[in-house]
Amino acid sequence: MRGCISYSLFGYGKDTYNDCFDFFSFLRCMHICIRFNRILFPGWDIIINTDSATYNSPYKKIFDWHINKGFIKIKLFENNQPLCRAMLQRLKPIFEYDHPNFRYSHVLCRDLDSISTFREAQMVKQWIDEDKTMLCITDSISHNIPILGGMCGFSPGYFNGRMQLTLDPEYKWDELMSRVDDIDYSRKGSDQDFLNRIIYPICAESSTEFFIKGMPHNLAEGNGRHYVLDESIDIGIDDKFKQTNLLAGHIGASGFYEFPTMKFLYYEDPYKDDYTELENMEEFRSIFYWVVREDLR
Repeated sequence: MRGCISYSLFGYGKDTYNDCFDFFSFLRCMHICIRFNRILFPGWDIIINTDSATYNSPYKKIFDWHINKGFIKIKLFENNQPLCRAMLQRLKPIFEYDHPNFRYSHVLCRDLDSISTFREAQMVKQWIDEDKTMLCITDSISHNIPILGGMCGFSPGYFNGRMQLTLDPEYKWDELMSRVDDIDYSRKGSDQDFLNRIIYPICAESSTEFFIKGMPHNLAEGNGRHYVLDESIDIGIDDKFKQTNLLAGHIGASGFYEFPTMKFLYYEDPYKDDYTELENMEEFRSIFYWVVREDLR
């Protein structure tokens, strides 16, 4: 099994969208997400899908530092993509192919403004064990649609078979996107319109769905439908990392509880020393502000 966690980061130098973090917050969160994922998803690739303007910004050194350490892979896409079309770029690892198999057995699509938690890793483990095409998570009363753009996952072998896309991996994403032409991708949330209109109806019968909150509990539990999480699921890491469940309001929550999160990274991250060089670079002090904040320890 080889898994990856796929993010989109873009828009350097552009105006901040309403109700979104600014670019520098997302850049900071990218680093924090990398730290959490190395703990909770050991061995998984982390892919940052980004536009060339963002990659070649004055913060290129941060990207390249992570690349050179082997912590991330960068996939470039064209500049000036509409907001949600750029967000949907994180689907692209589903189509990466190394003959005779798809490169990844499982692809998670995630938001950079939300940290991973132990509970989420348990849900992913149950999805893998159930051997389903798609993973959907809703964990807040506001999560009232089946697929959320940053809380879904796909098994490329099953997904590509069900969606019946072109056999050429280079054009699969473009063909998938072409299946609908009336979505305004400049509107926040339109990526989820695409996912729920085009993907969910085809993959729902082979999905692991954790509809904890938000979604109606109107179908029988079982065969991939779960309204509670089995918290005894073993994900192969120390149970002490269950404390990550307390660092955000819910799975997929935007942001995190600053004080306990920074304490966790300072005292509990077993790979903490791996990041000392980057986090202490003077030119990025405003990004990695916690280095000089003793009150956050």
